Amino acid sequence: VEQSVYALLRTRDFAISRYKEFGLPVNWLLDSGVVGKIKLSSIQLANMYMKRIASELDILSGPENEPTREFLILQGVRFAFRVHQVSLTLLFHLFVVTMHNISL
Repeated sequence: VEQSVYALLRTRDFAISRYKEFGLPVNWLLDSGVVGKIKLSSIQLANMYMKRIASELDILSGPENEPTREFLILQGVRFAFRVHQVSLTLLFHLFVVTMHNISL
């Protein structure tokens, strides 16, 4: 998801700069909420994943299942951290692009 969003943003940024060179309108290319929707969907997916892990952890009890429980917790934390990183990176990129567009 992260690479697809970056590719989308790079393409859009390149198109905006080229269109401005030729005096074409670029307002329709500005962020239409697509990146925000991708971010929201990623967070919703992470929420569903964490709920699933929580339900699996509730099912697994007892000392014989401790390695499995630890593995599930580790995977859940890794996934949540990665989604968090992607969301923050996208927000930072949108901020930079917005500041760049305002300064032009």
